Amino acid sequence: SLNTLMWRQVGIEREKAGLEGALKKISDWQGYVLSTSFAEPSGWEVQNMLLLAGLITGSALKRTESRGAHYRTDFPNRDDKNWLKHIDHCHSREPAPACKRQG
Repeated sequence: SLNTLMWRQVGIEREKAGLEGALKKISDWQGYVLSTSFAEPSGWEVQNMLLLAGLITGSALKRTESRGAHYRTDFPNRDDKNWLKHIDHCHSREPAPACKRQG
């Protein structure tokens, strides 16, 4: 399930391989679900959850540091030089979001 995938791979401790695997699975699910037209709110909710899961996972994969609740086991330290700034994420058709760093 999406809930299990997010908890296990994008939860408290994260690392590149797990995030990449999660992003691949989310992208596969999105390919089916986002192209489907739903008439009920439950279908729209699944579409929205998959969009959000992709944005969260892609963002976690791009952030190569640990900070606050975002902990990467493969990047355990903060990196203020590269990451102490505002980051805008834009939704796109790509599995990982496009981003722009400011500051």
